[in-house]
Amino acid sequence: MRALPLAGVSLVLLAACGPPPSPPAAPPPTAAPSSFATTPSPAAPAGPAACLPLELRERPLQHRPAAPVEDVGTIVAQMKPTCTIEVRDAKGALKESHPCAANDDRQLIEMVLGSVCTLGGEVSWLEAAATDARVEIHAGRYRQHDEAADLAMLCAPFASLKNPETGQPFPPDAFDPVQRAHVRAEVASESVTSPRWRRWLHELYEGGQRHEAPVAALRDAAQASHLACEAEWLSPPPPPAAPK
Repeated sequence: MRALPLAGVSLVLLAACGPPPSPPAAPPPTAAPSSFATTPSPAAPAGPAACLPLELRERPLQHRPAAPVEDVGTIVAQMKPTCTIEVRDAKGALKESHPCAANDDRQLIEMVLGSVCTLGGEVSWLEAAATDARVEIHAGRYRQHDEAADLAMLCAPFASLKNPETGQPFPPDAFDPVQRAHVRAEVASESVTSPRWRRWLHELYEGGQRHEAPVAALRDAAQASHLACEAEWLSPPPPPAAPK
């Protein structure tokens, strides 16, 4: 999921990492600064285009997923005094350590996602506030992939959704239909478990705009399962207002 600029629900990107590149992306350069001499492994982890399927090429979530996950490890990006990324397994044992460039947002997000792959994870999130000096990302695997439950959640009434920041339902008149669709996508990013529907979320707003092919796919799946989806989720966005 890409972060969407909606007050009260937008999920913040890593403080030290900018927006992820649109996939597929080439693995980043891995040359280390000459001052870095303490890494057990000289090679950077493979980028998401090399080792992660489409549905996993996403930034870390701002919160632990709502769905149950098994922790598989931790990735720490230390920016100061020297930029390095450490990858530790679920028991805290160091698996890899790599130099990085603190001013290269693209490389950092590629290396973080590659490290999720190294740990055998399929989702990542922050549990502590990121600073300009240190970012800690947790990696995990969903305990169950449930396509039917994912579809039901995607089609559930908007009033049943809860703000991940507060745990409370959203005010019924807080958003217009287009914003409500964005909010639903943000909430779904923390709840959807199956590769099929996580890939669908990835494709829905790929490139920063909504695509109609995924919307049609959701409509077809809902009809096949005899589910009704909310109008603001499936209806085409309204045409732009005519210039005055």
